[in-house]
Amino acid sequence: MRRFPPRCDALFGARSTMRLALAAALLLALPAVAQPHLPAAASPTMAGAADGPPDATAVDRDPPKLRASFARALELLREGHADEAARVLDDVAARSTQPERQRAAAALATYARRMAMIAATDPRAASELSDGRTQFIVTSTLIGFYSGVVMIDLLDIGDVRPMVGTLIATTGVGFVGALYGSRGAGIREVDADAYTLGATWGGITMLTAAGALDVDSSEAVQLMTLTGLVGGAFAGMGLSRTTSPTRGQVAFTNTTLLLGGVSALLGSAILSDLDLQFRTNATLWLAGVQIGTGVGLMLAPELDWSVSRSRLMLLGGSLGALVGWGAAALVTGEPKSGDHSAQIWGGAALAGLWGGALLTTWLTDGMAPDAGFARSRAQMAIVPLLQPDSAGLAVVGRF
Repeated sequence: MRRFPPRCDALFGARSTMRLALAAALLLALPAVAQPHLPAAASPTMAGAADGPPDATAVDRDPPKLRASFARALELLREGHADEAARVLDDVAARSTQPERQRAAAALATYARRMAMIAATDPRAASELSDGRTQFIVTSTLIGFYSGVVMIDLLDIGDVRPMVGTLIATTGVGFVGALYGSRGAGIREVDADAYTLGATWGGITMLTAAGALDVDSSEAVQLMTLTGLVGGAFAGMGLSRTTSPTRGQVAFTNTTLLLGGVSALLGSAILSDLDLQFRTNATLWLAGVQIGTGVGLMLAPELDWSVSRSRLMLLGGSLGALVGWGAAALVTGEPKSGDHSAQIWGGAALAGLWGGALLTTWLTDGMAPDAGFARSRAQMAIVPLLQPDSAGLAVVGRF
């Protein structure tokens, strides 16, 4: 977790304040700070106190996704990603139809920008390795290693020493570039998840596309795959920062991508009697990956799944495929020339894959949602509010 400099702690409290219970609490205080010359009677906090508490029966007309964005912004602030939190809060303040949430988001956005300015002057904040930044560095380093493989193929390097030197150099560039390039970038865990997912999708897409296009040059195939890895990685991170998904939603998309790809592979086994050309099989694999990814992108925004539930769905599908294949193999026995063992095994594995995935989905229906959607108990308190030109009460707590 990013730590703020000592003067920041002195102003806003100890680490517990950064949990944004108290930061959320400042939502009524900060409008007064932003307008210090207002008379006491015009203070938003005092006006709210004079008008009495809000109507408990009032209906929250903001859509669930917007409310989830507000909750994720609080989590971003707790994790120290002040710049990203300010962007999300500005969006919430602009789109919300609830006056209380509008004021809260605007006040917290101001708070977040102040925290970002303070943290920018702290050299420790840029050097700390958050979980999101660490995953970004790992994925980038692996891409750097594969870049060395591509370079070896392009340059037709055959001697061991230049090969090893090339791999070390490209891997080092990937690691160092990611390490220093991510300083102060505020990479969240969900951004890193999307970065890795994008790299996976891009690499598989371009590799299968090369087969579908009947590209026979290894150099061209390697370049296409590397382009897909790099382009897909940054496209995934850009999409994450634009749409602000939860980690569970990204994990769900990753699960459907893999399920679609494996389904296409098993479909090729079922159709093996047709003696399909390689490019036809590659086209089938390409279509499976795109359909799986598309289904994930379409359904994920409507789901509140956690990362654990998405991974359990993938595990259930994998175990189901194993059980289906194993049962078919036990029934058919040793495959013989001219029989239909491949079709039977492939069909049983495909049925087990989706049967296991759907069964796991049903069994995990009661799992807790992603943290971005989880409802926490309200913890509120009323504290004195003293400003140079006004005085009153502020509601503080975790919302």
